Amino acid sequence: MRTHNTNETPPSGQSCPDGNWGSENAHEAATDLAGAAFARALRQGEQAVPHDIRERLRVARLAAVHAHQRALARQAAQDEASTIARRRQSPFSGWRKALAALPIAAAAGIGAIFMQGAVSEDVPHQQVETDLHILSSEVPPSAFADPAFGEYLKRQKLDASAAKP
Repeated sequence: MRTHNTNETPPSGQSCPDGNWGSENAHEAATDLAGAAFARALRQGEQAVPHDIRERLRVARLAAVHAHQRALARQAAQDEASTIARRRQSPFSGWRKALAALPIAAAAGIGAIFMQGAVSEDVPHQQVETDLHILSSEVPPSAFADPAFGEYLKRQKLDASAAKP
């Protein structure tokens, strides 16, 4: 295929609108000119064709355009489906899921550690305090099982804390 420079004459005696036959725009302009000449010839020949044949040709053109549009839409849907299928079959898809689950697992682990620390610090401390209170008391341990005695001890504790300034 031969390309034309700006200094050369245009092919088949046509004139280029921008005067530059070496660029892509010039090629497009030449194609547009050829298309316009072809359309003119078709319009002139159209007058010689009977009306019913013109209508059938018009309907056939519309059907062809719609078929082409449907084919493009179908191709786009197939391309999208194949892309999705490739993503699902990707060897890294398992890694993506694992990486997505990592922050959730980390948050759950930190929460579990925090809860264990909060529970383990309070409960043993209260148990030790209760054991020391029972062992250091002059009251027998069976008295601490009585709910009324537990209430008495709470009031004593509240009274003692209120008496301290």
